[in-house]
Amino acid sequence: MRNEVLISFALLLFPSILLGQKVNYEIRFNGRVIGKDVIAIKKGKQGYEVSTQYGYAIGPSEGRFANDYRVDETYQWLQASSTNQELAIRYVYTLDKTRTRLNISINQNGAGSNSELAVRSDVELLPNLDPAAAQLLLLRATTHPTENNKYNIVAPSFGEPEGMASLDSVRDGTNPPASTAVQLPSSRQSYDAAWQKSAEVSGTLDGKPVTAHTYNLVFGNFRWVFIADDSNSLLQMNVLPKQPIFIRQGFVLDSKDVQTLSANP
Repeated sequence: MRNEVLISFALLLFPSILLGQKVNYEIRFNGRVIGKDVIAIKKGKQGYEVSTQYGYAIGPSEGRFANDYRVDETYQWLQASSTNQELAIRYVYTLDKTRTRLNISINQNGAGSNSELAVRSDVELLPNLDPAAAQLLLLRATTHPTENNKYNIVAPSFGEPEGMASLDSVRDGTNPPASTAVQLPSSRQSYDAAWQKSAEVSGTLDGKPVTAHTYNLVFGNFRWVFIADDSNSLLQMNVLPKQPIFIRQGFVLDSKDVQTLSANP
């Protein structure tokens, strides 16, 4: 009986609309839909298990991925794995028990490599093109925040374009000059970003009015703008400057808020 109560309480911590259902997102870049993402979340033995399938097409570059994530009851990462279906490569990112070493395993056609990356215990994984990871960070930061509201970010590369320079070069067919290119650290580095609560915005979800909360994750000139409902379910995320926008199917942000949230910092 006690275990059943604990499980029921744990389920209440996660937005009920997400558990056991598939949630769909569009991935937009440069004003166009470049891909779609389907997310499914369920209760696991140690916390929650998230599966996500997404694909993108940016100019000549295309990709299809199947990812699986495991987090504990407080949404701290335990493991992330991804199968790049275009390149037949499998990536596995696993945190050790001290949460200070991230073990990275890459395998393709039986050949593989292993490496480690030094991280902090407040590490968060944030792949370039997967809103499922953004949903997990949103839940962690709003329900179990760190004392200083900072997070150690790692952006795993699953064979996706990395950073604004890569996305721009795919779109335009040219590489921006090194002196003007604005880039995030590579997937082999971690970096600290600050979480900030911002203003409320409004829109509709499946045609019904909704008031949403916004949060910013800030690193240098980069800003991730999270838009969430009262249950901390991700409705939209803008990555600035000039990076993808994730929008949950059925959500439309009011026009008066679009320009404000799309403005480059």
